[in-house]
Amino acid sequence: MAQDEQDHRPGLLAIPHGHLINRSGPLHDAMEGLRPAPQRFAQPRERVIGWRPAADRPIGLIEVIEHAQPAILIGASGQPQACTEEVIRAMARHVERPIIFPLSNPTSRVEATPADLIAWIDGRALIATGSPFEDVVQGGRRYPSAQCNNSSVFPGLGLGVRAVAARRVSDAMFMAAARALADAAPARQDSTGPLLPPLSESREVARTIALAVAAAAQHEGLAQASITEDRERLVAAKMWQPRELPMRPKRD
Repeated sequence: MAQDEQDHRPGLLAIPHGHLINRSGPLHDAMEGLRPAPQRFAQPRERVIGWRPAADRPIGLIEVIEHAQPAILIGASGQPQACTEEVIRAMARHVERPIIFPLSNPTSRVEATPADLIAWIDGRALIATGSPFEDVVQGGRRYPSAQCNNSSVFPGLGLGVRAVAARRVSDAMFMAAARALADAAPARQDSTGPLLPPLSESREVARTIALAVAAAAQHEGLAQASITEDRERLVAAKMWQPRELPMRPKRD
């Protein structure tokens, strides 16, 4: 990988406004060597150049937080402790319940641990990590540690694809799956609830996601099943039913 490509590798993403931050600071349209994917997040240079703290220092994460005031922070940098207490407290000054996903793994590379994030802003953050962490207990309250893993989406995604015999999987189908999972978050009904539904509900969550994916596939014309067919029936027909076979004594 060339040096300019290394400099523009994604690290942290601050949302809204999609500020993608790496070792050189937030990406902007005057940077050379940007690949097509990160180019979509490049901000106008005029928007961010005034954020520079000093002539000899690049714009850092703290400057982006203070100026852009994001509600969501996603870490994929592989840089341990990149989300410092100063950064998280600055974010919490502008957002009542910041969403923070330190996704780098293994755990030695995580941008911040759930225990630190909860302690720094008194449990106000909605947190999901890329690696498993133990639940955090603070102030007599237990905070579940959600692992942002594809196991929450893929069973339902595959089921929806099979149910309507989709020819391919589109971006809209992935977005439908993500939105269906978000709607199933216990935290939507109870602010003290976990971010992701428990494993015990995985079957029902998969069914809900499958219905959303099937609908998206039919809407885009990617489904071989007719749009008039009952999606509930199609999904139910493809759901695996676990059954135990009866034990039989071995015969000599």
